[in-house]
Amino acid sequence: MLLRWSIVDSTECGFPSPIQSYVIYYEEELNEDWDFLAATTDTLYTHENVVLFAPTMFYEVVATDVEIGLVRSIAQPGISRADFEAALQRVRQ
Repeated sequence: MLLRWSIVDSTECGFPSPIQSYVIYYEEELNEDWDFLAATTDTLYTHENVVLFAPTMFYEVVATDVEIGLVRSIAQPGISRADFEAALQRVRQ
């Protein structure tokens, strides 16, 4: 499954964006908690072989000002969004 999204290069107010990476979350059912899938600096990502094990999949891509190396150091595939965001807050303090 190839995911594509538009680059975030400005804030809602039109100022230059501090975005350094994109965090991708996924879930098979919308009523479940989102799980971390990957982080990238690109505006596309391929979720390999997902069609082999899931008839439907939902994705959310979040632009962040966190450097890609830091995101990857604290997140592992499958970690819940809540746990990932909590870990990110601890690192930022």
